[in-house]
Formats: sequence, C-alpha cells, structure tokens
Amino acid sequence: MSQPERMLTPWVSPLHTFGAEVRRRRVAAGLSQERLGVLTHHSAALIGRIEKAERRASLATTRILDRTLSANGALVSLWEAAFAYRIHTGPTLRMRPGVIEELADAQGLGDVEGVAEYAGLERVMVRMVAAGLRQPSATFIARFCTAFDLGLEQVFEVAPSLRPGDPPDDTPDEFAD
Repeated sequence: MSQPERMLTPWVSPLHTFGAEVRRRRVAAGLSQERLGVLTHHSAALIGRIEKAERRASLATTRILDRTLSANGALVSLWEAAFAYRIHTGPTLRMRPGVIEELADAQGLGDVEGVAEYAGLERVMVRMVAAGLRQPSATFIARFCTAFDLGLEQVFEVAPSLRPGDPPDDTPDEFAD
C-alpha cells in the first residue's frame, strides 16, 4: 500500500518548483512514481526524491522526464533555472579565458558568433565574455553549459569560480550525469 504524497513547497526555490512540476505532470498523466520510474529507467525512490526536492535531477534525467511527460521543454527550462539559481547564489562568476573559442573550434562552429547562435545567446554578450570585458551571468553559464551538454566537472573546467569549497548541504549533487 502506498503512502500519501507529501505536500510540496514550490515557492521555496527553483529546485522545489522543478519537483512540484514533475509531480504535477506525472499525476496529470495518470502515472505512479513506480510507473514513471519504469518508463524512465529510474527508481520510484529517485522520482519521489526529485519531486520533494531532496535530490537534483541530472540534465540527462531531466530530458528523459521531459520527453516521457510530454513537457515540450518545460522541465528542461525549469532545470536551467534551478541550475542558474544555484550558481548565481555562489561566488563571482568567471569563465576560463579561451573556453568559448575552444568549444567553437571543437564543435566546428567557426568563431564566437557561431557559439552564440548554437547556444541561443546574444552575440554581443558572447563576444564581451570571450574578450574578458564582461562577467557572465548565471543564466549565460547555464545556457552555455546546457547547449554544449556539459557535465558538472566540465562546467568547473569552463567556469572554475563555480567549484564550491564545501557543498551547501549533504544532498548529492545530481547536476552531473
């Protein structure tokens, strides 16, 4: 027999909003946590912890949930917002010099303008960050890393200032795939 679902608190943080939206869409689809877990190849316990904001979903898991729940990118957008919130509340944001040009070359995008188009970022902003004339915003880094599907360690290589000294809580970090 299943337990009654705990009341969610989506107003607490973007991570809580994400979890509440996963639950809302799951319930609207008529799925139990167990069934959603089977469909996404995850445990029911993980689905429950994501819904209660006790665990962060990875980008890969978020994309699977988004597809399975027919969210049309809404869950990925909420994940990006939670990611941006998390890094925005941290230290001053800096990107490693040359990283934009390196990714442009590695992805065959030509130059920083190609990176801007690929990542859906403003060209002027990408040029200014690449030239070191402006610090990137949390949203900029979140979109940049999402567009290039970077895991947490790769994000730290791109923006070393994001590497935490001590984690803010004892919850495992699930932004890495």
